[in-house]
Amino acid sequence: GYNWPGSGHLDRGQGSDPLFNAVVPLSLAWYYTGYQVYGAKAAALLRTWFLMPATAMNPNLEHANTIPGVGPETGGVVDFARFPRILDCIRLLEATEPNALGLWTVADRVGMRDWVKRMLQWWVTSRPGVGAMGGDRNIAMTASITAMSMALYSEQPSTAHAIAANQSQRLISVLLDANGRVIADMNRPDGFMYCSADMVDLMDLAVISNHAGLTGVDLLHWRQNASSGSVPLALEWFLPYCSKGCTAAGHTVQQQRQCSAWPY
Repeated sequence: GYNWPGSGHLDRGQGSDPLFNAVVPLSLAWYYTGYQVYGAKAAALLRTWFLMPATAMNPNLEHANTIPGVGPETGGVVDFARFPRILDCIRLLEATEPNALGLWTVADRVGMRDWVKRMLQWWVTSRPGVGAMGGDRNIAMTASITAMSMALYSEQPSTAHAIAANQSQRLISVLLDANGRVIADMNRPDGFMYCSADMVDLMDLAVISNHAGLTGVDLLHWRQNASSGSVPLALEWFLPYCSKGCTAAGHTVQQQRQCSAWPY
């Protein structure tokens, strides 16, 4: 599963995380300062990873979280969970096209949309992808957010709408109990970290689903019934643990996980 340059295989630690850690700050630095050197470097990294034939990664996760003798597992999609942030950065670069700055050309835009379309096809048809999307844990939420983001970026609104309609309400209702607690994650040894990530994912799921055209349903406030949770209930449940020293200045991630205010 390791992703050596030019191998064409996506993997997290050796591949996608370093890319995301570079492209996001570079793109934002360019956007807010106007210094083209930042945007040009972000664009060069994106071309190297996604578009240049000699170095481009294949649009699948067949080698992510591979189990010897078994093959890729559904958890491999988490290795690409930050991809929607990359798509946001590409949108910023695409905004330069009318100004003819040449940071991200029309050819780059076309090539990237083709790559994303092929990745989305793998995502919704492969065994790991289908398994992840069909689950009832945080992996299913992450997989759905990424799939909708890819569908919206690659100009496939009907696909984005179908994912939103089939996944969003189901996941909110199965992930949260009546008090908004994330039952599956709160008892983990590192439950604080998992649940804080769940809060972000819940909001992303709701906002992106609404953007995908899930008309008539305000997922930021939707609740199936009195026995199930909602996004506001989840935030209200989690917020006190963020205001009792868990995120105080100077606390490390490990200290946050072991915060005395976190009782689970």
